[in-house]
Amino acid sequence: MPTKSDNRVLVRDGVGAGLRQARWLLAIIVPVSFAVLLLRQFGALDLISTALSPLFSVVGLSGVGGMAFVAGVISSPYTVVAIIGTVDFSVREIAILSVMSLIAHNFPVELAIMKRTGTGVARMFVVRLAAAFTAGIALQALMPQGAQPVTTAAGTTAAALEEPPFVEALAEWALSTLRLAAVIVLILAALMVTVRLLRAYGVLELLAKALQPVMRAFGLPRETAFLWLVCNVMGLTYGAAVVLEEERTGRLTRADGDLLNHHIGISHSIFEDTMIFLAVGAPFLWITVPRVVLAAAAVWLRHGERSLARARTRRR
Repeated sequence: MPTKSDNRVLVRDGVGAGLRQARWLLAIIVPVSFAVLLLRQFGALDLISTALSPLFSVVGLSGVGGMAFVAGVISSPYTVVAIIGTVDFSVREIAILSVMSLIAHNFPVELAIMKRTGTGVARMFVVRLAAAFTAGIALQALMPQGAQPVTTAAGTTAAALEEPPFVEALAEWALSTLRLAAVIVLILAALMVTVRLLRAYGVLELLAKALQPVMRAFGLPRETAFLWLVCNVMGLTYGAAVVLEEERTGRLTRADGDLLNHHIGISHSIFEDTMIFLAVGAPFLWITVPRVVLAAAAVWLRHGERSLARARTRRR
């Protein structure tokens, strides 16, 4: 059991880790946010929006929303957060863009990780994009229209008809960016401290055991409970070290790793990534429940696919 001195060290290390992650995230968010500000002020954002509008209208997003989604797919969800914080969206649009981006993001890194643990890149590319658009279409159909304008991190509303002068827009951007940075720092510091304390007191392991019945509902082997928890607490990129170690030592088979990938590819980092999107106005249930449901569906469909493959093999 950790002593008071140990607890102080854990808190200090957690705060330090949170600050490091916040610095990394803000190194993405701030320049992207500023670039979007420039694109918006000088009219380029309207051109991009017009080009992408037909494709993303099926999920209720404007071309700018489509641009943000594509940017998140090739980089990180925090790129999307930066754009949401700079462009005026309604709560409904924020929810749709957020849930799609939480499902499909950072493909160059995350698909490479999943390939190491049992699932091909092409397969996960299709599965995650299909899940993202399914979630977007579902929210487009189910969420209230909510036509009222909302205030974004940029400090303006969707009802604004003209862009403010550049100096005024720059000042608003700087103030909103400082607010967002403060929120991110507080969230990540608290999260990292909590994870370290839970691990030190053995709570994560106990939670993993308690989650084994949930794993059955998700269609996942009980052996994956701890890894599922790690990837939902630490995220896929950070949790990958643990997953790869389990695979290297043989405690995680490639077949089980493939099932786990189908779930965590769609729904991971329930805590950290979700909280970051909450900071820019995304509604919690609308961006969480669809991911969990679609992740479970993907695993059970994978089970069905394997059963059909075995049946075909027996008939031969």
